Amino acid sequence: MSDGDSLGCARPSTVGEHDHTPGRPQRQRGRDLTAQLGGNGIGGGCFYSLIDRYEIAEREDLLPIGLAKGARVIRPVKKDSPISCSDVQLKEPSVILDLRRVQNKWTRGQITEAELLAAVDSFAVD
Repeated sequence: MSDGDSLGCARPSTVGEHDHTPGRPQRQRGRDLTAQLGGNGIGGGCFYSLIDRYEIAEREDLLPIGLAKGARVIRPVKKDSPISCSDVQLKEPSVILDLRRVQNKWTRGQITEAELLAAVDSFAVD
């Protein structure tokens, strides 16, 4: 990846007041988070996501939305606040988490594209 490239990243946030403003995410009445995240998944009333550039999500340590389900909140998160990776304990074992770790190594330049492909291929089940 070159410095000019970016990946979109979901910006998980706790659910706040309902908002029908065009172009804005649907929100439902919510609460602060202090327990398990999203047993009912994205849009289930605990959290929603906004799209951010990869660089911003990386810099702010934002929790990828695909890793949120089943994560355990270890630090309280206020309603409508971004959820950081430091706020949660991720569910393990998880193939999705393992794939994300490989992606992070690649985007940080810690592995080559060939190493990325080999790592992803190692997850294949015949």
